[in-house]
Amino acid sequence: MPFLLSLILLSTPLLADELHHELISGKRGKVEIYWQRPDGTGPFPALILVHGHQGHNKVGAENIAMSGYFPEILKKGFVAIAVSQSGYGKTEGAPDNCGETSQEALKAAIQFARQQKFIVGSKIALAGSSMGASLSALIASQDEKLAGAIVSSGIYDQKEALLKLGFYARLNGEFSPLQDELQNETQNRYDIRSALSHAEKIKIPLLIMTGLGDQIAPPDQSLALHKKIQASGGKSRLVIFPFAGHSIHPGLMGPEINKFLEEIVR
Repeated sequence: MPFLLSLILLSTPLLADELHHELISGKRGKVEIYWQRPDGTGPFPALILVHGHQGHNKVGAENIAMSGYFPEILKKGFVAIAVSQSGYGKTEGAPDNCGETSQEALKAAIQFARQQKFIVGSKIALAGSSMGASLSALIASQDEKLAGAIVSSGIYDQKEALLKLGFYARLNGEFSPLQDELQNETQNRYDIRSALSHAEKIKIPLLIMTGLGDQIAPPDQSLALHKKIQASGGKSRLVIFPFAGHSIHPGLMGPEINKFLEEIVR
């Protein structure tokens, strides 16, 4: 989840609550979350972090919680929550490439946040990169009570993206395992996984970021999502980084992320 690195400032001392690891109940089984709150009584805004695709080592939210992503989020006064998608970490179910079980897992994490007295229910936002961005955009179309979502390098039209990824796989074999895995998980059920099919329902603010050289998540999909949201009266800001690929340097995204977080907690 590269863009979250822009939130890290390891040299800054921080008072915070302990790191919590829980299995919470979702509509399709147990859902794994990690969470940590800033020092103080609150109530605080919250940022729910959604991991991207992970190859063979599907540790899910642990990769976020144990890699130093939380400290700067806490320093900004947000509760940090990371959730594992279906088949990742200890969340029950099979990997489903943003399918219904992963959608229910993220909804369970949102519901958990809303139930905490130390969290402001109207100031809960999502943040995801790659597959985490795809899932966050989908939930943004289903939940108007969220404060906003940050999506980076996401796929918003699964069918088109997987067709293009298959083309790249024929040219470059390193894309083949990813294309095969995602295609198998999708099982030709594209619309339920594609935020572009539901973009007119997105009414919460979205920060959409993409790299012009991204061969996994085509940047034209970010543009299409932005245009469809705008045409439907929604609020989105599109930032295209001309010299970036699927992984965008944290230094480029940091100012955009910070500005967006400040706006949604006003």
